[in-house]
Amino acid sequence: MRINTNEITATTAAEVKAQVEKLLNGRGYNVVADRSAAEKFFNDCEIEGYLYQDEEQRFQVDGERNGDYQTTITVVVKSFYKDAGSEDYCYSVEATED
Repeated sequence: MRINTNEITATTAAEVKAQVEKLLNGRGYNVVADRSAAEKFFNDCEIEGYLYQDEEQRFQVDGERNGDYQTTITVVVKSFYKDAGSEDYCYSVEATED
């Protein structure tokens, strides 16, 4: 699971987050809001065990330009899983503007 930063065209944190989530969904990945939503996802699927979390990818994209200043948006994609050897993963996306 990797996001190609060249596919990101949005310039605000909210738009970038939505765009990354859409890319993940379009590739068949399960996207959740956060860790508690991931726990609910696995419970709904009746998958038991400890919930692990990893940072899958961190990248930066250019944000909005205001005069001579351009913001930077940092995106973090986290994975959640209960068995690293399974295909049962879900992902969350965080985007913050610096």
